[in-house]
Amino acid sequence: GAEHGRGMTGISYIDDVALSPADRDTGRWWAVIALLQLVRLGFTNSWGKCEWEPVQAAKVLGTWVDLVKFEFSVVPKRVAAIEELCRLVAATARAGHLMRTRTLAQLCGKIMSCYLSVGDPAYVMTKRMYAAIAVATGTPPNASRRMLKVAWDSFLRIPADVVAEAAFWEEMVSKIGASEISPSAIPARLVQVAGADTGELAVGGYMVDHDGGKQLLEFLQPLRDGESVWSSTRRELLGLARVLRELLHRMGSRPVLQPIMDTQCGVRALRRGSKRPEVHAAAVEVMKVAVNGGVRLRPVWLPRDFHEVAISDGIGKEEEMQRRQQDLQLDPAVFEAICEEWGRPSIDLFADGGNHQLARFYSRRFATGCVDADALAHDWG
Repeated sequence: GAEHGRGMTGISYIDDVALSPADRDTGRWWAVIALLQLVRLGFTNSWGKCEWEPVQAAKVLGTWVDLVKFEFSVVPKRVAAIEELCRLVAATARAGHLMRTRTLAQLCGKIMSCYLSVGDPAYVMTKRMYAAIAVATGTPPNASRRMLKVAWDSFLRIPADVVAEAAFWEEMVSKIGASEISPSAIPARLVQVAGADTGELAVGGYMVDHDGGKQLLEFLQPLRDGESVWSSTRRELLGLARVLRELLHRMGSRPVLQPIMDTQCGVRALRRGSKRPEVHAAAVEVMKVAVNGGVRLRPVWLPRDFHEVAISDGIGKEEEMQRRQQDLQLDPAVFEAICEEWGRPSIDLFADGGNHQLARFYSRRFATGCVDADALAHDWG
């Protein structure tokens, strides 16, 4: 629970209590009052775990709270514990052994305890773990965590999707940076905006600094064979992952990235995962790109007629119209014959993500794997 008043904010969870005073003297005064009250009520204090002198950075409920930097972060001990349990899950699965359900539940609990620091991935990337626990304990998939506790002494065989989630946390938990304590108003200088819209033929997208510090970078990539029949939500998440993978390192990352989407299902998948495996996997791919890029996602939904959505929609629609009308490419067999006769060029100057015939290529807009955009803006020598 939380209490406010008299220059003090207090939070408590079972037997853990933290007080946040307005100043050091107030903190000392309330520390004495709290200690006297605990003694009067018959509580035994764990002196080694208590901090009675006011400080500006301390561990609270397994989370490091820094009131100077004003951020939450995962304590190193918790990171090591999560990594160790993840390795145990992987080793148990490889050996084909059963795991006690309680052990997997401990891993889930430790990850969820980091929510203030790691954000939405704590929900998205434990979804399969909780489902496996529900099956092993005989409780319904939507059972509350309290209901699950009563049957944790059962055993389970670890599914492949649980192994994948454990692998994600083993790799990523140490990479996820600190989270701001108050995310409601983030300065524009700390935010980048990304948009992506995936139609039937291509992905259109962009990235720009929220405060206009850098120019707009545009992305265009034709879909691969078979991707056009995917669900619209899966395609939108696929497009966002490709936009971020190509443009994030070109922009120079800022702490917060705000993906703008016109699909509410896509935004929900990024915040809490999805029951549809293919959509969930696409959301996980977006998260991996973001974590590796050192940014925290703040996805938002906007209607299609908003300018922020129309930019990426227009890029994709332009490509679709061009491909339906005419998309010329030198026949690959003819190209190979020319290369045999005159030698292979080092770079394809005027190509795109769908018709380049060399590994190194320039495209009109950024595309997956391109060297850069706009060949006429570069020295070919």
